[in-house]
Amino acid sequence: MQDYHQLDIWNRSMDYAITVYKFAASLPEQEKYNLASQLRRAVTSAPLNIAEGCGAASSLEFGRFLSLSEGSRYRFGTVWAALSIAAA
Repeated sequence: MQDYHQLDIWNRSMDYAITVYKFAASLPEQEKYNLASQLRRAVTSAPLNIAEGCGAASSLEFGRFLSLSEGSRYRFGTVWAALSIAAA
């Protein structure tokens, strides 16, 4: 087990999540409960998976959680693209 608070990637993910939360709060009302909610869930999924992986019993299991975290990044990118289309 390792302390996820010490991992640079976890700290960067959390900083990014804070930025996205602030951005989501500035969205128009019609988007706050749909795309904004999805943005918040997607951006918090990555650091959550990293933290959960730090409690894993093996390096292999930790790697699986890091892979899930990478998938969350792709999910976020897709939601971001949908938001860009909705704003156009």
